[in-house]
Amino acid sequence: MKKGNNDVKTLRVGALGRWGLEAALCVAIIATAGVGAAKAASLEDAVRSAVNTNPDVGVVAKDRLAVDQELQQGKALYYPSLDAAQTMGFDDTVQKANALPGSTGTLFKDDKSIILSQTLFDGFFAASEVQRQKARVDSAALRVVATSEAVGLDATQAYLDVLREQELVALAEDNQKTHERYLEDMKARLRGGTGSMADVRQAESRLARAIATVAEEKGKEQDAETSYIKSVGETPDGLSKPGSVEDQMPATVDMAVAMAIESSPPVQVANADIQVSQAELRQSRSDYYPTFKLQLGELWNRNDSGVKGKNRDEQALVVMNWNLFRGGGTVAKNEEFVQRLAESREVLGQTERKAEQETRLSWSALQSARDRHTAIATQVKANEKVRDAYTQQFNLGQRSLLDVLDSENELFVSRGDLLAAEYIQLFAGYRMLAVEGQLLKQLGVDHPKEGMTHDMADAEQGKGAVTEATETSTPAPADAATDATAPAAAAPAAADATVAPAASADQNAAPPANGQAQPATDNGQPAAAPQAPATAPQASDTAAPAASDKQAEEAPSEGFKQAGQVSDDGAMQMNFNPVWNVE
Repeated sequence: MKKGNNDVKTLRVGALGRWGLEAALCVAIIATAGVGAAKAASLEDAVRSAVNTNPDVGVVAKDRLAVDQELQQGKALYYPSLDAAQTMGFDDTVQKANALPGSTGTLFKDDKSIILSQTLFDGFFAASEVQRQKARVDSAALRVVATSEAVGLDATQAYLDVLREQELVALAEDNQKTHERYLEDMKARLRGGTGSMADVRQAESRLARAIATVAEEKGKEQDAETSYIKSVGETPDGLSKPGSVEDQMPATVDMAVAMAIESSPPVQVANADIQVSQAELRQSRSDYYPTFKLQLGELWNRNDSGVKGKNRDEQALVVMNWNLFRGGGTVAKNEEFVQRLAESREVLGQTERKAEQETRLSWSALQSARDRHTAIATQVKANEKVRDAYTQQFNLGQRSLLDVLDSENELFVSRGDLLAAEYIQLFAGYRMLAVEGQLLKQLGVDHPKEGMTHDMADAEQGKGAVTEATETSTPAPADAATDATAPAAAAPAAADATVAPAASADQNAAPPANGQAQPATDNGQPAAAPQAPATAPQASDTAAPAASDKQAEEAPSEGFKQAGQVSDDGAMQMNFNPVWNVE
């Protein structure tokens, strides 16, 4: 193609970059004008809002509080029971052969009683119930932690999705403006006699396609904002792009797997459920023992058994109740909980395998995102050079407009791919933190207070007691300095004493070598188990439970890190949605 007269315009190079700069300036002006109307929300703020307001967290948090009350019900078994009763009504007594004279006829009967009952021995049922409820409290608390991590990751994905779609909309709008420039140039060439109507029509077609792309991206942006509102509970105003967290990743995938298996909340939940099953097994054995109760009471009656007059009866009794036969139901119940304990251990193994799988998938996704981002960045640079070269050749008549528009489209697509790959890599880092249970900690967001286990709650209460004692204490006189050191040293000891029952609970979870569980007494020390009755079965209650109790000595690992089950979808999408198997 030969150059025309001076009126013919030359196709501009780098139109996208120029118009992109202008669009960025417009966005900056609009953002500056709206500072007072919208408050900027960081990723930390969004995740904190999601954790504090999301109903999914609220459900498990309320469940944890309900289980707390079940624990209080279990502790109530240690206390005496006081019952009062009264019976009033007409009693019609028929004369019998050996009845006392006058013991016949209809009389108004009034019986009253008040009885105080205290359990002396119940086969360790109450102690096992308390240990069971403590384990359930821990399990419910860890479910709060797991759900918080899942909600935090969901909010993170929604946050990044909105940012990505906003940038894609801006990129599509720049692409539309670039094609508008192409159309103007083609019309100018046609008026100058150097262009053709076919080039104008081709430019119009590509412009219409660019406009459709803008509309499509804006629709996706609205969808992303809807997902954000669902996850966070707020509109996405003033979002800012967060930094990468890849420097917080373990050095190797094996280290990441070990960390996830050790401290993943689902694994911790499975460990707590094992403790629940252990307590249930010990509780089922209480049926083999007799129960002893102390009863103190007083009874008043008037006109009893057809005899006029008032009577008063005072009682101080020790009542024993021992079931000797129940059709084999006691043995079957014990065997049931032996199998429940074995089931819980299988669930733990299953959960650990899932944690390992999810960790390896997350690690693979992160590595793939890194490599893909590098490759696409190289592709964008190459497409920019191709576009520039084709534009120059078109101006010299060596390329057709179709070649230039195709190169421009290739550049637009690769820039979109680069943007998507950048956010995929960014999200992969946060997902890896969630798999390890470190997402909220890294963002500086606290778990709900319901996520504290029983031991943690006791420790916090102990610290609070020490702090209050320290703040209210008065300085000792100078001549009593030696004596004043004793209370100061006793304060930390009080905190340790608060935690002591929890420590003894763990000791009680491990039965002695003889295979018989010995739950703690009221003071937290192991109680001496009485000799098992001669009628207690030996084969089903001693051999199998002993093996289970030996495994029961395994203590759950510490920490509350989350291993989310994920799926690795297509490269252009950020559909890494975790599946949290917490029941």
